[in-house]
Amino acid sequence: MKKLVLVAVAAALLVAGPAFGASWHVVKSKSISGQFSATAFSASVRHPLAMKLRLSGAISSGNVAVSCSRGFTISSYGHSYSQPGTYKLAVRPRRAGSCQVVVSFGVSGGSGRATLYVYR
Repeated sequence: MKKLVLVAVAAALLVAGPAFGASWHVVKSKSISGQFSATAFSASVRHPLAMKLRLSGAISSGNVAVSCSRGFTISSYGHSYSQPGTYKLAVRPRRAGSCQVVVSFGVSGGSGRATLYVYR
């Protein structure tokens, strides 16, 4: 009976092992400062499981455009933000092969930073 339990635990660890290796990674980050400043950046992300965008500082506006593909399926969307925060970006279709992300943001008096993270 003990051997059966040990085999079951070992099998469960082998199956779940890759999930334990996944973590959040910074893809790209950009900062600006000034009275009325704006900037943008783009990034290509391969095989994302999840993505998030963090806007911090004196952000007055921000926009993101995401386009993901898997085989012949392509999905895209955009979203606008009006304050700092961390925002989840949908990965559609699921198990996308790659995603193109364009982020633009502006500050009004002060400095701000936008950071794109990917979970893989």
